[in-house]
Amino acid sequence: MICENVLITEGSLQNVLQNDAKVGYSFSVRMPFYRSFPLSCLFDIALSVDGKPVDMADLTFELNEKHYKVAALLELTNVWWRMFDEVILIVRKDGGLEKGEHNMDLTIRVRFPYIPNAINDGKPALYISHKNKTLFI
Repeated sequence: MICENVLITEGSLQNVLQNDAKVGYSFSVRMPFYRSFPLSCLFDIALSVDGKPVDMADLTFELNEKHYKVAALLELTNVWWRMFDEVILIVRKDGGLEKGEHNMDLTIRVRFPYIPNAINDGKPALYISHKNKTLFI
């Protein structure tokens, strides 16, 4: 069961300020599955904002006040995303976002090593959660 309806948290979009300058924006994401899993199970994250893909090098994953680059997630076998934890995705972008509505298109692919995929020679199951949502800043 994928929890796509709650993937992107309503009302969570905001600009990120550093020394009174907009250096990016952030929004909250809820668990896309009904079971907790280590961050190493996050196979892929794809984000487009207003139809423009976000470079994963500009994306930071914040969980429990700790920051992780997306490229480092595969190594995090001991850091767990628990069922009720909210993750903040932070995008580095000079100037942040303009006030108004913004279309967020997020896809998260999760591997579950404890659920073998019978149609894929027993390799871990891959679950895809996708949400397209308009948020306001």
